[in-house]
Amino acid sequence: MEKWISNAAVDIRNEKGELVGSLGLLQDITDRKNTENALRENEARISALVQAIPDLIMRINKEGLCLDYKLPKEFHASPLFMENMIGQNIFDVWPSEASHSLFFYVQRSLETGKAELFEFQVRLNGEIYKYDAKIVASGENEGLAIIRDITQKKQLEKEILMIREMERKRIGDELHDDLCQSLTGAAIKSKILEDRLAKQSLKEAEESADITKIINQAITKTRMIAKGLHPIDLEIYGLKKSLASLVENMKTLFNISCSFKSNLASSVDFDESIHIYRIAQEAIINAIKHGQAKRVWVELMDMEDHIVLRVEDDGVGIPSDYEKNRGMGIRIMNYRARTIGAYLDIQRLISGGTLITCSYRRIPN
Repeated sequence: MEKWISNAAVDIRNEKGELVGSLGLLQDITDRKNTENALRENEARISALVQAIPDLIMRINKEGLCLDYKLPKEFHASPLFMENMIGQNIFDVWPSEASHSLFFYVQRSLETGKAELFEFQVRLNGEIYKYDAKIVASGENEGLAIIRDITQKKQLEKEILMIREMERKRIGDELHDDLCQSLTGAAIKSKILEDRLAKQSLKEAEESADITKIINQAITKTRMIAKGLHPIDLEIYGLKKSLASLVENMKTLFNISCSFKSNLASSVDFDESIHIYRIAQEAIINAIKHGQAKRVWVELMDMEDHIVLRVEDDGVGIPSDYEKNRGMGIRIMNYRARTIGAYLDIQRLISGGTLITCSYRRIPN
C-alpha cells in the first residue's frame, strides 16, 4: 500500500528569540490523502451524473432567487434559457406562467418536505413549449428544481389522442349514418305491420307495437351514443353548449338528474375543449356506473385566467384507496389533464359522493 509522509520543519529559538536550530517532523498522512482522493473521485462521479442528465437543474430559495443551476445544451433554444440566472429572481427573468408555478411548488415542497411533481407551459412567438418539473427540498430555505422540456413528447401524445378522436368520429358516423338508418327502416316496417294487424283486429298488433317502440328507443340511444363518440356541437358551438348538450343526453340515456351551469363567455381552444369535454364525460359516466349516483352537478366556470370544470355527484363516493387502484377512467382523465397542463383533483366528500375538479390555466397570447 502506498504511504504518504508529510515532512515539516519547526524552528527552535532560545529565550532571546534567537534561532538556534530546527527540528524535522515526519507524519504519516496516508489516511488523510486517501480520504481526499476518495472525495475527489466521488465529486467527479456526481458531476458526471449531473452533466449526463438532460434537464435544467436549479437551486431556488424561498424568495424565488436562483442560487445555482446546470443548463444542458437542449435548453439553449428554450424560452426558459438565460445566459446567467445566478442571483436572478425567477419572476424577473421567466414568463409569469412558469415563474408562478415554480415558486408555488417550491413553497409547498418546503412546507411539506415532500417532492412535488407538476407540468406547465409557456407561449413564445406563437409557439407553446411544455415542461414537467420535480421539486424537492434541498435545504432549510431552498428547493431543487429538475425541469425537463417535454414539448416533442406532448406533441406526439397529442397526435395519438387526435387519432383516437378520429377513430371515435368514424365509429360515431357509422352508428349514425348506417346503424340508425337500418334501425329506422326496421321501425318503419314494424309500424306498417302493426297497422295491418290492427286493421284485422288481431292481438299480435300489440306485440308489433311493442317491437316498434323498442326499435325507436334503440334508435334514440344509438344516436346519443354516436353523439357522445363524436360531439359535433364542440366544433360548431364550442365547449359550453357542448357540455350542456352532454348533460341532457346523460339525463335521457341513464334516467338520472343531471344539471349544468356555466359563466363561460369566451371561446376555448378546440384541442383543449376536446380534453375538458372528455374529462367531464368520463366523470359523469363514472359517477353513474361506479358511484351509483342519482344526481350529478356539472359546472364550467371562467375564473380570470383559469377555466374550472367541476363534476359532483351524490353517489357512494370514490374508494379511499383509489390512488393505489386507479381504474382506466381515472388514468385517462389524469392523462388528458396533463396533456393540456391542467390540474386534476379527485375528492371523496364527507357527505357522500365524489367531487372532480379540473383547473386549466389559459396561456396568454
